[in-house]
Amino acid sequence: MNLQDRFKKGAVAPTLGSVESWEDDGETPKKQKEGCYQRCVKLCPSSLAGLVESEGFDYTAGTLVVLNVVLVGVRADYALAHVEEEDPFGFQLTEMVFCILFVIEMLLRVSVHGHYFFTEQDWRWNLLDFTVVGFQAVSEILEWTESSWNVSFGYLRVLRSLRIIRMVRLARLMHFIRELRPLVASVAATLKSLCWTMALIGLMIYMIGVLISQVIVEQARHNPIILHKGAPLEIFYGSLGRTLLSLYQAMTGGVDWDVLVTPLINDVSPLFAIVFCLYIGFAVLAMMNVITGLFVDSALRNTRVEDDIDMVNSMRDLFNSVDIAQPGQITWCQFQGQLSNPRMDVYFKAIDLDVSEARGLFKLLDLDESGSISVDEFVMGCLRLRGGAKAIDLATLMYDNRRVSQRWFRMMDSLQRTLEALTQACVGESPSGAVDDIWPFEGTIG
Repeated sequence: MNLQDRFKKGAVAPTLGSVESWEDDGETPKKQKEGCYQRCVKLCPSSLAGLVESEGFDYTAGTLVVLNVVLVGVRADYALAHVEEEDPFGFQLTEMVFCILFVIEMLLRVSVHGHYFFTEQDWRWNLLDFTVVGFQAVSEILEWTESSWNVSFGYLRVLRSLRIIRMVRLARLMHFIRELRPLVASVAATLKSLCWTMALIGLMIYMIGVLISQVIVEQARHNPIILHKGAPLEIFYGSLGRTLLSLYQAMTGGVDWDVLVTPLINDVSPLFAIVFCLYIGFAVLAMMNVITGLFVDSALRNTRVEDDIDMVNSMRDLFNSVDIAQPGQITWCQFQGQLSNPRMDVYFKAIDLDVSEARGLFKLLDLDESGSISVDEFVMGCLRLRGGAKAIDLATLMYDNRRVSQRWFRMMDSLQRTLEALTQACVGESPSGAVDDIWPFEGTIG
């Protein structure tokens, strides 16, 4: 399913999971959310479903997650400053309060959604939330039991060190912050490219590392002292793994490559200066610049997609907020009444138009010339008018122009034949000389 089809079906701003759902089953997040809400009403009272499905509930839960993460950081900082002391009781009490609130939140969501909580569109995020909250509840119960009943759990230290897992829930809050969504989506989209990039860099480093190791081995057989304990050559090239790490540090700036090439020049051969210069030149000037360009291009494409999604969602919300008599349609008067809306200014800037051109824009969006535009016409117009013309737009224009030209020539041929037939009929029925009065331009057609 392409991007326009997703918008046409009413897609809302995606989270990390919703992008995958577009490719899996073609159902849009907005439609799934509406269907989810209808299921919630059937499973529990509408007041509870409305509470759980409201934005206020999501923002409250997100605020609690942020505060809990801040508390984890403050507690870790305090523990570093007071290593020999136990954590104050206030920390444990606050952690327990957060745990109870998160458990209540999770129970409300599960009671409202039922088994759909683990099968609907965001089931991956829901399963992650459920796992993290369950892990937090178990760790808090064990910690409270240990401090209250003096029962020692040997593995409780491991559980304490895994508090960092709670911070994973912060990733789900990214869809509430518009500025962070393109960044997160761009990073997620480049993970596959990153893996192949690291594989390519690793292959290059491995080839150079094996070459250097073989040369050092041949030299060390004649002069073993170059690899004695603590020697510069032994520190940076004492094993194949250390050689690969040194080459990676030279490429990424972890260690100045002059420090790495000096032992090779002094203890092995001065020719290694040329080899190392070629390696650094190719790795830094060629490979790294190409990789950077690919990552930037991927990030820009994902940013444009996110901007299109945000703009279309904003326009859809604006369209739905207008008080209209005919559902799904908006007239010019209603459209004109929204020109003072700030979101309309953002829309006009996105398509590089001025508000004074609103009348022409409305006529352009009104494809069927009915005097009103529908949601589909409005949303698809957003996509067509955003950015420059694409190759498909030019090809479509050329195709339409060719069809119009062919139709025009067929009409002219038909008109010419009709006029010729009419002329012949007039010649046969009219007196001599009357033809010039009927068709004075005889001979000019064809």
